[in-house]
Amino acid sequence: MILPADNRRHAKVRRGQLHPDPNQPRKDFPQSKLIELADSWRSIGQQQELIVFEHKDLPPGTFYIADGERRYRCMPFVPADEVNITILPEAPDPICLLTIQLSLGATGEKLNPFELADGCQRLQVADPTLTQETIATTIGISPSKLSKVMGINEWLAAALRPDVEAGHIPFSVAAALARLRENTPMQIDLAAKVKDGLLKRDAVEARVSAILNKGPRPAKPLRLTFGSVAMTVKGNAVEGLRALHAKLAEVLKRIDREGWGDDFLPGLIK
Repeated sequence: MILPADNRRHAKVRRGQLHPDPNQPRKDFPQSKLIELADSWRSIGQQQELIVFEHKDLPPGTFYIADGERRYRCMPFVPADEVNITILPEAPDPICLLTIQLSLGATGEKLNPFELADGCQRLQVADPTLTQETIATTIGISPSKLSKVMGINEWLAAALRPDVEAGHIPFSVAAALARLRENTPMQIDLAAKVKDGLLKRDAVEARVSAILNKGPRPAKPLRLTFGSVAMTVKGNAVEGLRALHAKLAEVLKRIDREGWGDDFLPGLIK
């Protein structure tokens, strides 16, 4: 709750008296979503008041929007020029306001991962004592989800950001792709398959895990036979035996080329 109930003031104002908060973490307002909200407003009326506050930088009788910018932006589609508001008694502390906006954006009409990550980073800059776990608890999401959000923001290929913002690549898929970090070509290749309907989340996660866990293939066992004696060489011994074989081949070539000179053995040891 932003404000105790006994401190609330209510009013109806014109749209021109309202101003979006320039520090609001939400930057993406898809028109299709605004039109959906306007259709609901037109059908059943305004269901939630905008929460606003006065500010020394604004003329008297005008307000910054603390919560409700989507409703403000959908008004031309209703159309509506007046809106019900709740007025805070004073401008809130910027860190407190940002925390509340992140909480509302994390649990209500979702912020995209980049908006959420940017807001959380701003909180950490403002208060370096805040950990990711503390921020996650405060805004009402799990620490693991916030960790994925921060990973997407840092590691997802820039070319894929618009698709995540538009919802063409789901959050869970973006989080999996971000685990590939600098492997941008593979991120883009897997994302294209997701958008074409060829891969689902589970398949993407499996492929990413396979890529990350892929190491040098273990050498195939070698079966050696000496007369009636047979043995199988496995693991690191295979590579050792191959190295010995290569060294012997080198020795034989040198003998063939140079013969058994006095300096042969000292040169071989080198």
